[in-house]
Amino acid sequence: MSNLRCLIIAHGEERGHSGYKQRALAMAQHLEELGYRPVVLWFSRLVGLFGYRLQWQTACINIPMPPFCSVHIAVCRVTRFLSRLLTRIVIVLFHIDVAVAEGATAAAIGARHGIPVICDFQGDIVEELKLVSASQWQVRLVQEDELLACREAVGWVCVSDALAQVLRGRHGAAAPAAVVPCGVDIRKFAGYEERRERARARLGVSDRWVVCYLGGLHKYQQIPRTLSLVGAMRAREPRLFFLFLTQDASDSYAPELSVLGDEGRDYARLALTHSEVVELLPAADLGLLLRAPSPVNYVSSPTKCGEYLASGVPVLTTAHAGDAPRIVSETNTGLVLHGETDAPDVAELALSFLQTIMANRADVATRSHLAARRYHDSLRGRENLGSLFRELIAGSLR
Repeated sequence: MSNLRCLIIAHGEERGHSGYKQRALAMAQHLEELGYRPVVLWFSRLVGLFGYRLQWQTACINIPMPPFCSVHIAVCRVTRFLSRLLTRIVIVLFHIDVAVAEGATAAAIGARHGIPVICDFQGDIVEELKLVSASQWQVRLVQEDELLACREAVGWVCVSDALAQVLRGRHGAAAPAAVVPCGVDIRKFAGYEERRERARARLGVSDRWVVCYLGGLHKYQQIPRTLSLVGAMRAREPRLFFLFLTQDASDSYAPELSVLGDEGRDYARLALTHSEVVELLPAADLGLLLRAPSPVNYVSSPTKCGEYLASGVPVLTTAHAGDAPRIVSETNTGLVLHGETDAPDVAELALSFLQTIMANRADVATRSHLAARRYHDSLRGRENLGSLFRELIAGSLR
């Protein structure tokens, strides 16, 4: 066991069920279970000063700040300057030994304060900004953060080996790296079989084929194509019920959802907490995880794949969804689509797969849950993280 005090640096919106937030929560839990003493420094949004506050099980310092990557570049540079100053103060006051930065911007904030920094890279943020057509100054600002993070961090934590390779090639850096895919706490999903019956009764879908989308509504998550596929499936199979689980504002998709039928009878649109997701997700018979070919998706490790599988739900995905297609193919727990998802025969293919699932629902559920244990159990990620910490901290603090 170690008495080292670790500062986890994160920033951004505290609301919702974002992968970034869940990764930061998991990091705090991992470090505590590994015997370190984590303290979270969260730079939240200034506009949320009197709003929602994230509940941490570890000590958390919450400081509302102006934007890090919006409004104007001058505002963002001032935010970074103030954040660095406040971080230095926290490091001194709390006698911090090592910092873990959640992303490149957090690493740029935590670097050069006299303590080692380990950067947790959750994705290719530069390509993500390009995908949403961000301003050139926003891309340039994040590129600066990423370069500084890669050069100053004593070690990297990456969601995939592909991401580590991309960062090494882009910046010529060669820091030791541990691959920690986006995982789930499998222990929370125990008893998914009983939850399935309760959840289906609650939704009134005991005799329906339930197709689910769980996640946010960002551009890379292919929501229009997801809804188009569900609509085509529903037109061919009236037993289909669509479960739409998102904490993002979904009113703009009301026209697409109305095509499916009546809300409550043919589809449900719900905003749930993480604990509520664990209770309701087992009601689904198929989870959707569609991604387009892009650098963002190439290096990803979708948390939603693990949540689907842990709930006993097989996955319909595309060949471009990070490590998801490899996992569902190797474990026979899903269907991987190749080519365009809006092709005429895709809905028929998906329904044929769903019919096979329903004929062997219990066996598929067991196989799916075991796949989550093998590939998405956060305990495995904790082991990789522990090895990296023991190697890096021992050398850096000697």
